[in-house]
Amino acid sequence: MNRLIIILLIITIGCNHSEINSTEGDLEVSDTTKLTLAEHSTIIEEVIETEELVPEEFDSFFDKYSTDSIFQITRTLFPLEEKIWEIGEDEPTSETINRSQWNFITFNYHDSLSTRKIDPYTQSVNYGMDTTKIEIRGVDNGIFTDFNFVNRDGQWFLISIHDYSN
Repeated sequence: MNRLIIILLIITIGCNHSEINSTEGDLEVSDTTKLTLAEHSTIIEEVIETEELVPEEFDSFFDKYSTDSIFQITRTLFPLEEKIWEIGEDEPTSETINRSQWNFITFNYHDSLSTRKIDPYTQSVNYGMDTTKIEIRGVDNGIFTDFNFVNRDGQWFLISIHDYSN
């Protein structure tokens, strides 16, 4: 989106304050600056490449992921693996969640949730190099869920849920 805004800004400035000299293929940006169309294209390409090199920070990604349901769907890799440990089973079972089965999950957390009367829990973030885990832990109630995220090509995605609650 930022890339599109920058390109539109460059084009708008170029259209409002410049003239194209059709015989030489130049773009006059001001009285003192003259760019060829090739140089103009090169600048736009450099802006795009620079933006693509900037990896997404997990915290800013997670803020949007926690509040925007459409963004959450686009940043969840489906079919999503969900491991569930059923009471009485020796091992967790794996299930898959398809996009059509997905329900928006809010991760909005504040400290009062760890002291509330019904199902208190804590939420912590375990950062890795290209992986991050959101850990939800109940306070004396058996809640134990991990949400696993991975960074692929500079963007974060939810790749699995491990629910070992009892």
